[in-house]
Formats: sequence, structure tokens, C-alpha cells
Amino acid sequence: MQEFISNKLGFLGVFVAIAYLAVFCLILADLWAGVRKANKRGEVRTSLGYKRTIEKISQYYNALIALTITDGVQMFAVLYLQRFHGSGLPVFPVFTTLGALGICLVEVKSILEKAEHKTKKDASDIAHLAEAIARSHRSPEEIAAEVAKYLTVPKSKTSKKKKKGGKSK
Repeated sequence: MQEFISNKLGFLGVFVAIAYLAVFCLILADLWAGVRKANKRGEVRTSLGYKRTIEKISQYYNALIALTITDGVQMFAVLYLQRFHGSGLPVFPVFTTLGALGICLVEVKSILEKAEHKTKKDASDIAHLAEAIARSHRSPEEIAAEVAKYLTVPKSKTSKKKKKGGKSK
């Protein structure tokens, strides 16, 4: 048991740390790619984009911490089975590894997305706004308020409303 704690547990700790570091490095690579794409499109970088990166880091690491805690319980159960029941199951942070791999794949996909796809999505969002304005029979003041709201509300919030089927007023 002492050998496990000194050798295998240390290796598993390093393994989990590498998984966390890989996620962080890919988030930074995605940030760098996003800045390059914005420059290519001639967009001004704002704090909103950087804020989204911070929120992404928070969300990803909240999930990874939960998966690592789950792995701790799982690995303790495997150790128990090995020690008292002779099980041959390996002690390995399965959930943390799968979660980190999933996050890394999402980040790689984001890095490889072409700048034109993001521009087309923005154009699509504007087209949806224009359609909503055209359908409404409101006063010019209400239309101006709707446009101002569209420009000030983060896109992640407006897209969530559309997905839920709610209308923004």
C-alpha cells in the first residue's frame, strides 16, 4: 500500500495535472486564434470576448473539478476492491481523462473554425433581428429600443432565448 501511495498516486496526480494543463493551453490557443480571426475580419477586440474566455475557463474547470472528485471516489472504490476482494481493476482517473479529452476536442474544433463561419453566423443573427423588427408593427421608438437591446445584450443570452422559444421584448 505504501508503494502505491508513493509511486502510483504520484503518477496519477501528475497525469491529472497534465490533463488540466492541456485544457488551459488549448483555451489560450483558442483565444489567440480568436484574436487573429478578429484581426483578419477587421473587428475591434472588446472586453466582452475576453470575458467569454474567462467564463469558459470557469465552466471548464468547474466541470473538471467535479469529474476529478468523481474519479477520487471511483479510485477509492477500486482500491477497496483490490485490497479486500482481489479485483484486478486498474486505478485510473477515467472521468477526468474523458472530460479533459472532450474539452480539448471542442477547443481544437474552435481553433480550426474559419473566420468566415463566424462572420456568417453574425450576419445570420442580424438577419434574424431585421426579420423580428419587420414582423413587429411597433413605433420607431420601440424598434430603436429593440435594436439597442440587441447591441447591448451578450449574444450568448440572446441565443439562449431563441433556443428556448421565448421572444425577446
